[in-house]
Amino acid sequence: MKIRDPNATELLISAIADEDENIRCLAVHSLGEFGDKRARIPLSQLNIENDSYFRERVEATIVSIHGRLA
Repeated sequence: MKIRDPNATELLISAIADEDENIRCLAVHSLGEFGDKRARIPLSQLNIENDSYFRERVEATIVSIHGRLA
């Protein structure tokens, strides 16, 4: 199922800082699927130094968003 509501991006952006690792990962994945440029700055500002898997997912999502905008 794909969510097409533009307000979903704001909800997903808020979810990237959730305490639950699964919610954070799903939010990052979904933001990558959306490709919404509004997610670039919040993603790049995340403190992800201690979690290499999450850092890789965030970096891949940022690259994906940049690719969709090019």
